[in-house]
Amino acid sequence: MTHLHIVGAGLAGLACAVEARSLGARVTLYEASARAGGRCRSVDDPRLQRRIDNGNHLLLGGNDHALAYLERIGGRDEMREMVPAAYPFLDLRDGRRWTLRSGLTLGRGRHGSGIGWRDALALLRLLLPRPDQPVARFLPKASLETLWRPLVTAVLNAPPEEASAGLIRAVLWRLLPGGETALRPILARRGLSDAFVDPAVRWLASHGAAVRFGTRVDALPRRGNTVASVNFGDDAGLLGWDDAVVLALPPDAAARLAPEHVPTFEFRPILNAHFATPPEVTLPDNLPFLGLTGGTAEWLFHRPGLVSATVSAASRWIDRPAAEIVDALWRDVSAACGTTVTRPPCRVIKERRATILQDVRGAARRPQPRTSLSNLFLAGDWTATGLPATIEGAVLSGMRAARLALP
Repeated sequence: MTHLHIVGAGLAGLACAVEARSLGARVTLYEASARAGGRCRSVDDPRLQRRIDNGNHLLLGGNDHALAYLERIGGRDEMREMVPAAYPFLDLRDGRRWTLRSGLTLGRGRHGSGIGWRDALALLRLLLPRPDQPVARFLPKASLETLWRPLVTAVLNAPPEEASAGLIRAVLWRLLPGGETALRPILARRGLSDAFVDPAVRWLASHGAAVRFGTRVDALPRRGNTVASVNFGDDAGLLGWDDAVVLALPPDAAARLAPEHVPTFEFRPILNAHFATPPEVTLPDNLPFLGLTGGTAEWLFHRPGLVSATVSAASRWIDRPAAEIVDALWRDVSAACGTTVTRPPCRVIKERRATILQDVRGAARRPQPRTSLSNLFLAGDWTATGLPATIEGAVLSGMRAARLALP
């Protein structure tokens, strides 16, 4: 039986371990910290007295790999699906509200839905195969700020002026054929760990996989064209002739163990602020999320007692003082929620290396999962999945690495 050693218990590593164990492999998962999840996890914040996510994430109905992973580990019931597909927006400058729905609506009005004919033409241009370019070149200027900028920035963590049109094209080709069902927003009811992480750790334990927390892999000694062992501290796990290793770490950590196989990337930050709100503070119409234009945040998310604001491609904000960040984002929250309550306690989470830079150059640098070493494979949302660095990309990378690593 093949023994698969997986380094890193983020979402890619968990998905890899679950897939490998499902395929009958013996699995050992190594995680340097005391908990799994990486950049996709929840924490109990003592100051807020709330359970918060280190980042706000939203799945789509067409994210087949992520949803299959949730079904297998028993986390699907922790997700809330919005039916029919709807993306509500608010312009903080003039109070205009609209909802983007699947389908074409010519001439969107104040409360319009769907997309206009210029935006439909932009979609057609994006779907055509062509050399990769920044996505802004395909978008109509009239709706760039009110529609495309928040959507593109959320998907690629990059503004349209630098975001890869090729990655947006890949997303569109996966989602549009599925119609309304594939476009439905799906959110975690209680938190990311409750859906994606804790059920996976329980599933692995119940299916005989070994999960070793607090175990930092220090080296991967080589023997010819193979990895000979997985070294941690004064101990090592020797590899048999058909055993394999999957590096499911962020790229800078993976480069420490296999520098010749991991390119150097630029990164882009994401900023999240979590406000411990009183019960009467909700989003309009008690929505679970809301897109914003004309403010600092691009998206707001609501769970009982908690409103979270997200700023993607946050280079302009990431080094500012926390007090300045909180003030700016609370102005957005209070305006969107229509509240005059005193600013509540807040926790700011700065993910300085939230994603690789997903421009044309960055997309071309992403490595394939198979390396030149016969038993070493790569997984992570930064590998060449053909998708943006999202939950779906991370899960797909883990599943694919497991399948490649097993004979």
